[in-house]
Amino acid sequence: MDFVLKGHGLEHAVQTVIQVFFPNEGYKRLEMPPDEGACVVSIFQNGGFEAHIYKDGNVVSIEKAIPITPEKKSRTQAAAASIFHALAEVTGYRPPWGTLTGVRPAKIITQGQSPVYLRDAYLVRDDKIALCSEVSEAELEFLRDSGQDDIGIYIGIPFCPSRCGYCSFASYPLERHGKLREAYFQALSKEIVFLREKLSRRKITAIYIGGGTPTALEADMLHELMKLVSSLGARASRPQNAELTVEAGRPDSITSEKLAILKEYGVTRLAINPQTMNDETLKRAGRLHTAADFIRCYEMARGLGFTNVNCDVILGLPGETPDDTERTFRELEKLKPESLTVHTLAIKRASDFNHSHGRYGGAGLDTGMIEEMLDISSKTCRDMGLRPYYMYRQKNMVGNFENVGYAKPGFQSIYNHMTMTEARSVYAAGAGAVTKLFYPEAKLIKRAFNVKNLNEYIERVDEMIMRKKEL
Repeated sequence: MDFVLKGHGLEHAVQTVIQVFFPNEGYKRLEMPPDEGACVVSIFQNGGFEAHIYKDGNVVSIEKAIPITPEKKSRTQAAAASIFHALAEVTGYRPPWGTLTGVRPAKIITQGQSPVYLRDAYLVRDDKIALCSEVSEAELEFLRDSGQDDIGIYIGIPFCPSRCGYCSFASYPLERHGKLREAYFQALSKEIVFLREKLSRRKITAIYIGGGTPTALEADMLHELMKLVSSLGARASRPQNAELTVEAGRPDSITSEKLAILKEYGVTRLAINPQTMNDETLKRAGRLHTAADFIRCYEMARGLGFTNVNCDVILGLPGETPDDTERTFRELEKLKPESLTVHTLAIKRASDFNHSHGRYGGAGLDTGMIEEMLDISSKTCRDMGLRPYYMYRQKNMVGNFENVGYAKPGFQSIYNHMTMTEARSVYAAGAGAVTKLFYPEAKLIKRAFNVKNLNEYIERVDEMIMRKKEL
């Protein structure tokens, strides 16, 4: 939907609200409403904002909003609110997160705002405010129990057995890029060794090995990686309850030998991700395993003594219905994982789904179906004794919903808390990894970005190390 601005230049705020209602659709700024098609006209006059929705040259809705204060933030919220109300009237749909597009909504409460602020400033629905409040309580408990000097480490392995249709991460299928594993490992080793020296005598409370799929490495290389990772604690302080997570993720990459290696090196938290228990959906998504493969790997991990297993599920995969979601969660309920991460599908520009399905309508889903799926997942998780402890949102999510991590008490991921609160430093190594250093006195975060491209990372790893040194 295109737009026109009159009397103000808050273009980003206008674009953002349009995207909430019409995700993944193009838009452009016009000088005046067209004679054909739909258009938003945002007007600032007499101290307030008006949103006029045009359709084929005729005004079909007008809504107004007055800024609470003259500050730019309040003016931006008012501009967004007027457009939100007008589009809600025209479409008949009120997105549950209102005009809020932030990645970490619970952080607003964690940092001191009242839950009511979410409703008044961003028009967030009451049930989402309640979810934010519950997650914020978990975040505040984490911040009380950890020190500002605690640090986390992220290590990225950007290889996968195949590329999932929804994936937009730095992930390279083995068939095409497997030959680069050795060169990548050598470059990554240099970066990890740098971190080992830099972080000696620091308190490392969480290490997360993700990707990609770390278990896409051959067993001998995985063994060398875990040996190297274990050396990070050689001179640093690694508390007994320090967390070591490995995103095994893809059942088609897991063997008993690899799981035994992870167990040998003290992995405390293992992720094995079904995404769905529907084999047809798995095929459509480009995953090379079945639901039975997932169950086999899960039981293998239990047999080796892993007592903290996380499972990821994605709601809204093409072709899925609420009945499929119900079936998936019934199966997971039998397995009793310690934590479940429930994602709502996000169709990113870099994903294969963006090309095969285009806009969300191509996925054959509507927001009502997604909301029903979210209700099923929330109820089942709570019935299993799991409670929400972290949450984040992404652009281009189906229905503009959220991703929620649920866990049994005492099994919340320390690393996930670090990344969501952004109140602890996280050092990162690997292609596409981002180091975030937190300065508590200034309440400031500084970042160092690693390049995503596999070949560039291998060639420029010394530069990636230098970026961290400069930071």
